[in-house]
Amino acid sequence: MFNKILLSAISFFLALIIVEALLSFLDIHPPRPFYHDREFKTELSKHFVVDNEVGWTMIPNSKFHFTTENRHITYYSNEKGYRVSQDYNVLNKNDATKVLVLGDSYMWGYGIEYENTFGGILNKSKEKLDVTNLAMPGFGVDQMYLSLIHWGLYEKPDLIVLGIHTDDFFRGFTNHTLFFKPVFKNVNGKLILKSPLEKPSSIYRFIEVKSRIFDLYKDGDEWLGRNYGLGSWWNFNKLILGEIIQTCELNNIPLLVIHIPYYTGNSFPVLQEYLYDKNIDYLDINRAAKGDLDNLYLKKDKHLNESGHKLMADYALNWIDKQKYITNN
Repeated sequence: MFNKILLSAISFFLALIIVEALLSFLDIHPPRPFYHDREFKTELSKHFVVDNEVGWTMIPNSKFHFTTENRHITYYSNEKGYRVSQDYNVLNKNDATKVLVLGDSYMWGYGIEYENTFGGILNKSKEKLDVTNLAMPGFGVDQMYLSLIHWGLYEKPDLIVLGIHTDDFFRGFTNHTLFFKPVFKNVNGKLILKSPLEKPSSIYRFIEVKSRIFDLYKDGDEWLGRNYGLGSWWNFNKLILGEIIQTCELNNIPLLVIHIPYYTGNSFPVLQEYLYDKNIDYLDINRAAKGDLDNLYLKKDKHLNESGHKLMADYALNWIDKQKYITNN
């Protein structure tokens, strides 16, 4: 009996080695390891600054330029480090309905002048809206939750819009190579912040850094999560989404969730089902565009272009109007 078990184990490991070698030969699924706390030294950034509770913000009261696909874009921040328009100080927003935007570089508006971004369009719409955009490049769903509880609630919003790109569901598992950030773990169905001293074992880290099979497993875990609601990838992110929803409910703040897919149009049926079960309003750009995404993304960079932001803003304005969330003055 023991010999049979030993033979099966040897055969299994030989098969893994053969598959690993084949993947390496074909250069398929190169490892994309997660990063763990203190693996990198925090570096100085020209445009962003450390925030210990959330991760990072823009440098407050700053102005800088990025060039994307020959687009020379100027980015402005307010005194809190949130992206704003150049003239935000002169806009009359007294007694306006306050809209809070959570997200990553897509909602931040990478490659787009602020006036043409989701937040900028809402701010200058015919409706009386005062938009605070907490989105930051590189944020994951975890940091969107942290930015809500540490920054957003102090803004006393009337409405919250959460814009999530599919990549954001991976970012909660990893630290960042430029800034340290809080990282959660799933402990028996509860979100717990990891200790900075908590490290994976040497064997696990070796597999994570070197194994293509392990990377294949992570992709499979994500596919099962997106399509069937199974696996650690979805269960972890579902906990974070649940915390965001619960925070909004406890504070009586209506929530709209927007899913921004890859430009290839990946579906995420489980996210839609989950939000519908929670009675959360939801927009999937892929469905709204009926699969025709070519004109919604920058050609090379693949962030949303002006048309993509307008599609989201038009939907949000319609949602706001239908729900009668605008303050009557």
